[in-house]
Amino acid sequence: MNDTQDLFLSKDILPLFDYTLNSDSHSALCELLQNPLSSMGQINDRQAILKQIILSISRWNDYYYPKIEYVDSHKFLCHFPFEKNIVSG
Repeated sequence: MNDTQDLFLSKDILPLFDYTLNSDSHSALCELLQNPLSSMGQINDRQAILKQIILSISRWNDYYYPKIEYVDSHKFLCHFPFEKNIVSG
């Protein structure tokens, strides 16, 4: 049985890992920590992903951006009427 209720994830564990740049990333991290994996295969797959992230950490500085840039870009992409600008032919 997987029970994480007694771990106080949001209060004690989340702040150790929360270097997220926006609310979407923060929500994804919260979900990741609050929904434990149910099989060894899933755990091994998650570990492999995390290992690759750790190996590529030196590249992160190239992709850093301030929160305001993310918010502005997200707003633009979510609210731009792409369909209306496509010329049908």
